[in-house]
Amino acid sequence: MFRHAVNAEKGAKPHPSTKPAPLMAELIHLFTDAGDLILDPFAGSGTTAVAAKRLGRRCILIELQEKYCEIAATRLQQEALPLEMA
Repeated sequence: MFRHAVNAEKGAKPHPSTKPAPLMAELIHLFTDAGDLILDPFAGSGTTAVAAKRLGRRCILIELQEKYCEIAATRLQQEALPLEMA
């Protein structure tokens, strides 16, 4: 299927300009609120969406190249939502 790792933090970069997930998470945390909608018109491998999901934000991704859409979709499927203890 893919020859690249689907998680940029743990191996090969799945996209030539993959951003560090901690950086994207920090930016999302600083400039958005829980439940906000983020638009990423250059989605690449989906790092922004992964960070948004972890922080409880919604995200719309736009990417022209199908192979990167597939990588982003795979990364998002692998993300587990945090369990909340009541």
